[in-house]
Amino acid sequence: MTPTLLGRWQTRLLLFVIVGIPVTWWWTEVLAARDGGRSLVPAGIIATILLVGLALDWVYVQYQKRHWDHDWPFAYQLASMIFEFVLVLALIHFGLVPWLPSGILYFPQAVWDATRHFAAVLIPAFLLLLGPLQTFLVRWRFKGGELGRM
Repeated sequence: MTPTLLGRWQTRLLLFVIVGIPVTWWWTEVLAARDGGRSLVPAGIIATILLVGLALDWVYVQYQKRHWDHDWPFAYQLASMIFEFVLVLALIHFGLVPWLPSGILYFPQAVWDATRHFAAVLIPAFLLLLGPLQTFLVRWRFKGGELGRM
């Protein structure tokens, strides 16, 4: 599949709504049970990953145009997801995300919790991208990832 910029954005937002929000809500409940209080940090991290990813999609499309077949293999998709997570962790560490406290990742447990949360979102989202999304939205693959285009 050769995703268009609009198709990338639509697919990313669809996966965020179907997988990211429910898993983050569940993860917030798990942390609340463990720590004794709810925290908006998981929601802030996943929202930051969404925003950084939406911005980087333009870069990915420019890179994709340099390929001889203009394709974006799923291995690149997986690598870009992991890159976005590491970039967001760095942004949070240096205090460049205004809606998250800059000191939240100074403890190893916090980084471990963020990594497990990201994996809990990444694995189902990637599996949904590989199979059911292509099965139930047949035209999605042939229309550059755009959901509403016929």
